[in-house]
Amino acid sequence: MNLDKIVDSFESKCRESARWDKGDYVKDGLHHCGKCNTPKQVVITLPWSGEERTVYCLCRCEKEKDDAEKAIFEAEQEERRKANQKFNSLQSASYRTMNFENADMNKGNQKYIAMAMSYTAKWETVKQNNTSMIFSGGCGVGKTFVAGCIANELLDRDISVYMATMGDMLAQASNFDTVDEFMQRIVNCDLLIIDDFGAQRETDFAIEKVFEIIDKRVRSRKPMIITTNLLKDDLYNPAGIKQQRIYSRLLEGAAIVEFKGADIRLKNGKNQAQQFLDELLSDPVQQGIF
Repeated sequence: MNLDKIVDSFESKCRESARWDKGDYVKDGLHHCGKCNTPKQVVITLPWSGEERTVYCLCRCEKEKDDAEKAIFEAEQEERRKANQKFNSLQSASYRTMNFENADMNKGNQKYIAMAMSYTAKWETVKQNNTSMIFSGGCGVGKTFVAGCIANELLDRDISVYMATMGDMLAQASNFDTVDEFMQRIVNCDLLIIDDFGAQRETDFAIEKVFEIIDKRVRSRKPMIITTNLLKDDLYNPAGIKQQRIYSRLLEGAAIVEFKGADIRLKNGKNQAQQFLDELLSDPVQQGIF
């Protein structure tokens, strides 16, 4: 396509927007917008031929409208991109709902949330120092939620994260069709989060795959976060030599954060059930039945 055709194509698009609207007028031989009083035509000189042309252009209000539509489109595209990024990075839908904004600070987990906020705020230092953490504690004490908050905060800042359960990772590492892509992902992502470590199968094959995953990540010299129901003593005093090999590799440069408290999930479930029962008992339709 030569330069004349490029100019013609651009002018044609501008002409479509530069219709004659009510209030428009001609000034100095050029079509002007009656709303913003700026020209819808402009005289240009083609530098390669010296020819002067009167071509259509966007007036100020049409330009502002066009810019606003582009901004909306770009914002929608960015929102879709981030949604796709989270879908591919966080392997459970529940992970995608975990963020600092909906953290309940009245459940005894304030210090863990504050620690997680500090971890993300100092991410560049964390990454440079390869600061890994093991979230250790019983069921329902908030380990996964805090890890998910960290994941979403970093993803919102375009920092690559991959979060999945150890079981899901084992499945991908054991699948011939996905193993290569999976192994590249756990090495390349800025932060790897392994959820529910220790709940996976204990077959020889599974143990070897777990070691391979941990070893590859440690060798990448990039941080990771592990959530586990295993307690500190369990990690330092494993049941067998095979577990010792994994835990020893895992503990290299990792700080153990011990989560303590009541099972939040059971407490929430009890509260919701009690609330529902109270609503049933207070329903006028039900009065006289009990």
